[in-house]
Amino acid sequence: MEHDVRSDAELLELLVNEAPIVPDRVTGRNVVLSAKQVATWTGRSIHTVSDYKNGKSNIPADFWRQLLEHYFDLRIL
Repeated sequence: MEHDVRSDAELLELLVNEAPIVPDRVTGRNVVLSAKQVATWTGRSIHTVSDYKNGKSNIPADFWRQLLEHYFDLRIL
């Protein structure tokens, strides 16, 4: 079964472009869900997150798991 990379990229772009202020589930602080924040939460560079967002690289499952640790959104599931 092939995974739809475009759908992952579109979801990540949507999440970041909405830039909502969300509670960080780990710290309890409110943060802006930006590409920089996603990079920090997932331990990746901003360049890598940008590549994911633009569909240039496959988004690994552990990226979504790490994002869910900090920000829960049903669309990620």
